[in-house]
Amino acid sequence: MTATAASLMTSPAADPVTVTLRLHGQVQGVGMRPAVARLANRHGLGGDVANDAAGVCIRLQGASLAVAAFESDLKAMLKRHGRHSPIERCVDTASQALPAPFAILDTPPVTAKPAIGALHLPLDRGICERCLREVRNPLDRRFRYAMNGCAECGPRYSMLQELPFERHHGSMQAFLQCPACLQEYQDPAHRRLHAQSNGCHVCGPQVQLVRMDGHSFSVEQFTHLDAVDAATTLIQRGEIIAVQGIGGFHLVCDATDAAVVQRLRDRKHRPSRPLALMVRDVEVLSRYATATAPERQALASSEAPIVLLPAVPGALPENVAPGLDEVGCMLPYTALHHLLLRRLDRPVVMTSANASGNPQCEDLESARRELDGIADWLLCHDRRIVHRIDDSLIRVRNGQSQVLRRARGLAPLTLPLPSGFEAAGQVLAAGGHLKSTLCLLHGRHALLSPHVGDLASPGMREAYAKSLQAMTGMYQFQPDCLAVDLHPEYASAAMARAAFVDTEVVLVQHHHAHAAACMAEHQRPLHAAPVLAVVFDGLGMGEQGELWGGEFLLADYTSATRLASLQPMSLPGGELAMRQPWRNLLAQIETHIGWQTFRQRWAALPLTQELQKRPVAAVLEMLRAGVNSPTASSAGRLFDAVACALGLPAALHGTASDTGELGYEGEAAMQLQALAQACDETVSGYPLSVAEVSGRPVIQANRMWQALFTDLAAQVSRERIALSFHQGLAHAAAEMVRRLYEDPENNWAEPTVVLSGGSFQNPLLESLLVDALQADGFEVLCHRQIPASDGGLALGQAVVAAARGIAAGGQH
Repeated sequence: MTATAASLMTSPAADPVTVTLRLHGQVQGVGMRPAVARLANRHGLGGDVANDAAGVCIRLQGASLAVAAFESDLKAMLKRHGRHSPIERCVDTASQALPAPFAILDTPPVTAKPAIGALHLPLDRGICERCLREVRNPLDRRFRYAMNGCAECGPRYSMLQELPFERHHGSMQAFLQCPACLQEYQDPAHRRLHAQSNGCHVCGPQVQLVRMDGHSFSVEQFTHLDAVDAATTLIQRGEIIAVQGIGGFHLVCDATDAAVVQRLRDRKHRPSRPLALMVRDVEVLSRYATATAPERQALASSEAPIVLLPAVPGALPENVAPGLDEVGCMLPYTALHHLLLRRLDRPVVMTSANASGNPQCEDLESARRELDGIADWLLCHDRRIVHRIDDSLIRVRNGQSQVLRRARGLAPLTLPLPSGFEAAGQVLAAGGHLKSTLCLLHGRHALLSPHVGDLASPGMREAYAKSLQAMTGMYQFQPDCLAVDLHPEYASAAMARAAFVDTEVVLVQHHHAHAAACMAEHQRPLHAAPVLAVVFDGLGMGEQGELWGGEFLLADYTSATRLASLQPMSLPGGELAMRQPWRNLLAQIETHIGWQTFRQRWAALPLTQELQKRPVAAVLEMLRAGVNSPTASSAGRLFDAVACALGLPAALHGTASDTGELGYEGEAAMQLQALAQACDETVSGYPLSVAEVSGRPVIQANRMWQALFTDLAAQVSRERIALSFHQGLAHAAAEMVRRLYEDPENNWAEPTVVLSGGSFQNPLLESLLVDALQADGFEVLCHRQIPASDGGLALGQAVVAAARGIAAGGQH
């Protein structure tokens, strides 16, 4: 007991009290109990602290002034660490004596159902500076310990089996602590007090290096240190290493060696998707990418996401991020990563280790099986990964992070919902088919799962099913209803239905869900007036089975009315048109100009000659007969067509050499964006016009194509043409919004516009449209913390289903 606390205890004015405090929110897996214990001991208070199903429970006993000082310091500590955790306070009038000195209690088995809003799942955190100093200090017992961590850093969700967050509830239960580690774990003054990932060279998880071909070897062939340093030597020699991290394996190789990068691409059958990089420090980073102060801050944060940064021209091989002007970079976030990169003054590729179409490997057995023929070596550890989790991906704009993929460090996310949702029952939203996530909702809180990915393969569907079981199992969640997309073939919907067979199903239109996710992110109240939602993406099923993708919706949480769209265009070949953009371009030409007229007027264009190498006659016959050519108002397909017209290789020829198709979804649009951002001229946008078609306003591109092909023939730079397209689309969208607002029949009274859908992960398009709308006096809501892509779809589905249930007088 401190002298100050002792004097308070003996002061007549310091009445002894017993107080119970309960903390809710992100309070487990963040070193909360050890911090509380140190704070209580500093103030000379008795009592205890424990995790339970509702969060963290603190019982205090001592002088009233000391208790008050503790509470004040606790609030300051929470604020200092960015935790706005609600605190419940109850004064206990009973005379029960509490432990003295203050104690950390073992957590009893959870019998009560955890509440989503009260107890957040603990998030994985990057290594802290103190743990890193130990790893680098030759005199420390954890020198070069690749699995180092403490109560403030290291794995959390990825190793958690059940709530609450305790060592015996996760994969660390397999490691019995040595006397030195156990002493730290039990020492109230030590930062490893109740550090659930605590370990060392003697007792903790260990790292080993494995040859994929099974041949024997000696680590001393490559180093006199350890397996991690041997892996560094192998990377320097041009080998491809599969490295096990917090949430799965990464494939790692020298990012500055174009031949090695191409060998990785060929082996993995990943022809063009950009590869993420890891660099030792910001000094190395500065030679390959430029980063502002907010971007460096994001890189160094405990979440340690991949940050999209402008690439230094010519510094990296073109095959790292083909056709793009930015590269995804991250800093080391585990001791293993720091040790691996210690001798590397260049970036390494750090991309998910998996066979094409499958989730990343998470253990030695799956890595040996799936990475055979891809990786040369495995650098793995023996701490089991309970939950596979990818790296998060963000972009920093105007000093503010825009989350593109919520995963390690950022998910599972517990999100407070706007006012009006208090009566919502339990909703499970299944999410989409691409960039899939799922969402649990109850009352004023929603829980958004980590990114799962595209559900095209059995392996990815198995990963989704595992995530579904984990999310619902942690909270013993039994939904009152399932919220699913209108599309009848989404695997996410099928798996949710199979898991909860007799549960009511609520169908939510794709673009309505996008809009609702953005409204919920901005805490727009349930009963607020409708907004105008501009939702641009690839494809989503409309209300009558049509294909939408460029929509203007008058929307609130319960309903959405389609007021306008981009002009629907045929997709010759159906799904094939999504992968071969030249088909979309041919449909645009035939519709707006006519193929024969185009071929005669612009016969000299290289584009014309390239198109004539394709089966044009067969596709035109398909278009004219309306066979296998569904129409879609897709913004994504319009971007693809423009990219193809400019001769971008991905769009015109495809990057998947065996099929002539795009290498990944959104590839052509991303390359078109990069081209536009490279233009340093002031341009006026191409003329896209607003017209009335079949009783509904649409944005038509007929005049734009005339202008674009004329510019191509005049050899105007592709960069200028790409920027003119972006400008023209943004101006036309802003003009459509103005017309809809001025139309008294639309019942749109509040000048608020929501921008959502994957096309608005294009920062150029978003900024151009925001500027135009704000200049006209509109309030504009954009995604920042919830992905604008299908990664945010589940949240939107959940709030729509909940709102409809409340409106109907039910609980969902």
